[in-house]
Amino acid sequence: MTPEELESLYRNHAAEIYRFIKRYTAHDDLAQDFTHDVFFKAIRYLSEKRRHIKNPRAWLFSIARNHCITTGKKRILEEQSLGELERRQRQSSYEAADAARMEFEEILRFVTENYAEDEAAMFYLYVLHDFSQAEIAVATGSSQSAVSRVLLSVSARLEQQFRSEKSWVKPQPRESYGA
Repeated sequence: MTPEELESLYRNHAAEIYRFIKRYTAHDDLAQDFTHDVFFKAIRYLSEKRRHIKNPRAWLFSIARNHCITTGKKRILEEQSLGELERRQRQSSYEAADAARMEFEEILRFVTENYAEDEAAMFYLYVLHDFSQAEIAVATGSSQSAVSRVLLSVSARLEQQFRSEKSWVKPQPRESYGA
């Protein structure tokens, strides 16, 4: 497709795709990010494959639907992974709470030492300061979609690390203070 045809494709269908995605996401910023993602995927495909699409509108809606579904599944996994970390931090007994605090501090240390600065910053804002993804996007100058991808990636890698080690912190023996 020529640049003019690509521009026409965007001009003719972007508003419809945005409205469609907005129904899925219920958020303006996220719908805008997803709309750009859809057209990026479409343009990349068209430029790589150099094929003609018979019904561009239907094709774009298909890309949009798949993108919403895929990203929605990733968000659920991300929330479950982060929810597991938060659940561990809030255990009821003092001993378990102390162990969870030590584990959480070890996770933060691990993230600081092993992850890129922007990944660690987004993770801290999300987990420690309870920022929404939109707030993190504003604070870091990233798109909300990029923030979502980073948080998902960090969560997945932490989950994998946790499973491989079974525990972040080796328990220290408590001293006995007599009977």
